Amino acid sequence: MRDLMNKKEKNETAKRIIASGLTLVIPFCMYGCSLIGGKGRNYQERVDNLDKYVDDLTGGEKVKSVDSSSGAQYTYKCLDRDLEFGVNIFEGATSLDGSFVHGTGKFYYSDYYDEAVHYYWQEEFEKTAEGRGFDFVHFGDCTDSKGEESLFFSGDNISIYIDKDCTDEQVEEVDAMLRAIRDICVKEKGFHKKTTDFKYSVLLYWYDAGTDHYDAMETFWISADTKDDELHVKDIPLDTTRRGITGCPLRATVINTLGDGDVFVYGTAREAPWDFEE
Repeated sequence: MRDLMNKKEKNETAKRIIASGLTLVIPFCMYGCSLIGGKGRNYQERVDNLDKYVDDLTGGEKVKSVDSSSGAQYTYKCLDRDLEFGVNIFEGATSLDGSFVHGTGKFYYSDYYDEAVHYYWQEEFEKTAEGRGFDFVHFGDCTDSKGEESLFFSGDNISIYIDKDCTDEQVEEVDAMLRAIRDICVKEKGFHKKTTDFKYSVLLYWYDAGTDHYDAMETFWISADTKDDELHVKDIPLDTTRRGITGCPLRATVINTLGDGDVFVYGTAREAPWDFEE
């Protein structure tokens, strides 16, 4: 597993990612929205209700408004940890024939709080897989194919591929990792007065080396309220629409995740690991 950046480096990088994302949101809005400079009653209502929006967004986390140098209309700094996030107010737009974009006069908020929080925990998220004897572990970083900081950092899900003949001890290590991920959610809960939507998703695949088939299980989510008895991979229901698929899992050969993780746990009957190119 790649070397981890220290927490200070991660937090500084997270700030740059969020700042860059907010600065470059405008080009994406050519597909359906435009940034309008403070006109109209609906816009002013958004400005007047911004603090309430941020309080709901952060679940009452202690924050303060700070000057923005990133292009974000409004930037907030968390008081109990080294984390900043931005909020913009955009106007919805419409076009009758695609030749000219018309503002609708209806404004909405856009923020990068969830991405910033998941990046804050990324180092600890990666450590949940350390020292467990997994055959292969991969976590994405925050850069794109050109080596530039990505605007689409997620870091909120992990895919796990397990040979069906793995030992009980190997499977227990996977369960232990899931409990460690849940513990991150519990720590995050401590920053909030109200419930938030902070969570991680798990994609689980059982692979049969003898038949070269794998079954996908239903995606499940881990939050601060997830109990230990809900984190046994053998109890996760089967996704009946993705059963008996031939060949190694797709993401075993092409991994391009940004912050997300992939874990391969090979069983006792496997003669060779899946082919993999990073």
